[in-house]
Amino acid sequence: MGKIASKLKSKDLEFVKLYLSEFPARVLIADADQYYNTLMDFDFIFLKIQHPDLSIESLIMDYTLIDDLNNSNRLKPEEITNLELVRRALQLSSHILKQDKNQLAAQLWGTLQCFPQQPIKNLLKSASKSHNVWLRPITASLRNGNLLANFTGHEKWVNSVSITEDGKKAVSGASDNSLKLWDLQSGKIIHNWENDDWITAVAITPDGKTVISGSRNKTLKLWNAETGKPVLSLEGHDSWVTAVAITPDGKMAISGSDDHTLKFWHLDLDNKKATCIHTLKGHKDAVRAVAITPNGKIAISGSRDNNLKLWNLQNGEEIRTLEGHTGWVRAIAITSNGKKAISGSLDHTIKLWNLQTGEVIRTLTGHKGSIGAISMTPDGKIAVSGSDDHNLKLWDLDKGKEILTLRGHSDKVRGVAITPDRERAISASDDYTLKLWDLDSSKKSSDRGHNNSVRVVILTPDGKKAVSAADDCTLKLWDLQTNQVIFSFEGHTRPIKALVMSHDGKTVISGSDDHTLKLWDLDTGKEIYTFIGHKDWVTTLAISPDGKKAISASRDKTLKLWNLQPGHKIRTFIGHKDWVTTLAISPDGEKAISASRDNTLKLWNLRTGQEINTFLVDSPISSCTFSPDGFTIIAKEESGRVHFLRLEAT
Repeated sequence: MGKIASKLKSKDLEFVKLYLSEFPARVLIADADQYYNTLMDFDFIFLKIQHPDLSIESLIMDYTLIDDLNNSNRLKPEEITNLELVRRALQLSSHILKQDKNQLAAQLWGTLQCFPQQPIKNLLKSASKSHNVWLRPITASLRNGNLLANFTGHEKWVNSVSITEDGKKAVSGASDNSLKLWDLQSGKIIHNWENDDWITAVAITPDGKTVISGSRNKTLKLWNAETGKPVLSLEGHDSWVTAVAITPDGKMAISGSDDHTLKFWHLDLDNKKATCIHTLKGHKDAVRAVAITPNGKIAISGSRDNNLKLWNLQNGEEIRTLEGHTGWVRAIAITSNGKKAISGSLDHTIKLWNLQTGEVIRTLTGHKGSIGAISMTPDGKIAVSGSDDHNLKLWDLDKGKEILTLRGHSDKVRGVAITPDRERAISASDDYTLKLWDLDSSKKSSDRGHNNSVRVVILTPDGKKAVSAADDCTLKLWDLQTNQVIFSFEGHTRPIKALVMSHDGKTVISGSDDHTLKLWDLDTGKEIYTFIGHKDWVTTLAISPDGKKAISASRDKTLKLWNLQPGHKIRTFIGHKDWVTTLAISPDGEKAISASRDNTLKLWNLRTGQEINTFLVDSPISSCTFSPDGFTIIAKEESGRVHFLRLEAT
């Protein structure tokens, strides 16, 4: 027990709460050293998180006191650095600690142990003493070089996000019929608004006082961001409202709809009134994106008709049509001078446009899925895009090159916004979360650890290396002696659920939710082949003893045998009535056993593709294998029951 814990042990509950909630702010002005020592003390962190009336958000706010220049001047530069590291660790782990406060020590070890500063080491040493028995990460595997925080609270897809001009708050709208206003420093939800249908688009006025949302129920609604109360409902569209933008003066808004039109609204917020000034017609399909130039006179819209249109907001007339995309236009952003725009499309490309000529300046490629979100820095030099491939990319628009890929979401990215200071971005995703990113391109997350749940890890035969596969769609080859990543393998577009290594340890095969298998060379870090054929997630894999063939199983209820050297499919095995969960190949490479959710095991002849036998069990099989002589199948049910099935010698 440390000094703080000992001090508070004898105090009443009211004193403890008052101390934990108010002490840091009170002491900082009078004694910066005591403030620093308190926030670097594991006891204080632990006790504040554990207190039933306090929260992880209130703890994080203690660290944000250093953002005030007057406060930071009282601290040494190295002290500020250490406090920033702890704050970032808490921000990154806040969604976990909300669910399980006992994860504090493990989360701190998983994020901070790569830093050499002695105060950080002292903090972790204290954390390790807080548990008698616990799982302690041996590397900083929870760190992501650019991910700052996870915001959880939505219960369905997060469709849109917008940031206030001061960069301190963000508003999000989701398919759970809610909008949420977030404090980006602490991750706290300031307001939670309930709607009667999906929220498909959000924007916030420049003064940060009013939020406007578009919904599947054909209406727009205005919300007071200070009081949390609804203000006004705007009706007029004949279908979903899918896009919304506000003029820089906060007096006008434009909405786009699946009814193929846009509507330009005058907002009289003082009198809680709104009037539709123009209905803009011209698109031949649903409008999916809209943006307004900084002078508030021109709007640009993107549609499922693959085109963008430039509109004169003063008279409601179309200026020109921008053609070039071969798929729906889903996202748009405009430079601060109003001369250029950038668009993202279903065709997997991003296009930079000259709005004065209507010409494409350049096309950016790199995403492996539709572009569903895009944002740009005010000077038009940097853009961030979000895609159905789960990733965000940072782009240098002058050079037309990708700067950085941001990985962490486990589903489609629907929205993204950049803070005015250009330092951070926030993204919204179908994985129900928002994520806050550091746009410093010097922090390469691929050199650190996975950015999402690790599904499987296997060792090389010599035990010196390991390969891990994760929901961030990557594999990583690790040197277990140095704990460093040797290679990061990228190519899958969905989480990886299955992994098998050749017996010589030179290659590995991965199976993914993207329905494909990939063969990788562990010596070069390169992809050798992609195997296409399954119609659903790949669930499990096995490789033949000679390393020349592999067999895969899928939620499409089939197994497939592959030749690894030419890289083609040999045959498909059909017979199970539900998806296959586990399989194994016999030591002689002649047979395979597969287990399914249909409570059966099937024995197959790999040469002929014929089913040899079917075994019925009482509950689904969790694992199965062959004995070394190949004449016995050992299968374990999820219930724990084990079967030994003896095969006839032939």
